[in-house]
Amino acid sequence: MTKLMGAAVLLALWAQAADDKAAEDKAATEALDKFKAAYKGASADRLAAVNALAQTQHEKTLSKLGNILMGDPDGTVRIAAAKGIGAWADHKQKAAATLLNGLGPNAQDPDVRIAIFKAMGQLEDPIVLSGVHRAFEDKDGKVAEASIECAGEIRGRESIPVLIDCLKDMERKSDTGGGGGMAGLPAGGGDSPQSQRAKKLIKPLNAALTAITLERNDTYKEWNDWWKRNMATFKVPPKPEKPATKKKK
Repeated sequence: MTKLMGAAVLLALWAQAADDKAAEDKAATEALDKFKAAYKGASADRLAAVNALAQTQHEKTLSKLGNILMGDPDGTVRIAAAKGIGAWADHKQKAAATLLNGLGPNAQDPDVRIAIFKAMGQLEDPIVLSGVHRAFEDKDGKVAEASIECAGEIRGRESIPVLIDCLKDMERKSDTGGGGGMAGLPAGGGDSPQSQRAKKLIKPLNAALTAITLERNDTYKEWNDWWKRNMATFKVPPKPEKPATKKKK
């Protein structure tokens, strides 16, 4: 009797799962039909269509948003697609991969790339880290900063040495010397664009390292010494919970 009851429960669960999938598929089909009717004409109309489509999380709608991210002629519409995908908690890894695929087609649009990195950081999936790390070297300082902040949000152990190496390079190019930690290295210095970019990235690099490790250091030398001591055993600690916000009276 017990076995029969167990089998009945399993059958009921399978039937419920099938019903749920059918309902999700139907909702996705309806959302795509509405999208096709609305996605035309002015940028404002396409933007509204993308925002509406992003409310239905399904592999089919994700695929469509990915196409928009890589192909819409208006950057504001592509940014909306990136933001929508960044909220794709139900298909997190596929959403992150879709965002990663959107970096190349948007190579000439820094605002869209920044939106992509922000969305990646929201998803916190390490599948994108190789692409995130490459962007540390982006010529556009704001894009590089967004990628560094993204690494801090994702909190992958593999980001630590990459961030430390980047900090070393930025200290050299900014001629800060890292508090005396860069002895023997050639200085960049001056007010060149390269030097200005480097100076602006030092703070987010330190912040990203702190976000991952929960340690506090300020220079390449301090981080490098800490990593040498701890890299063999280090595990990323749990992300601290954000303090609860007080309700306004």
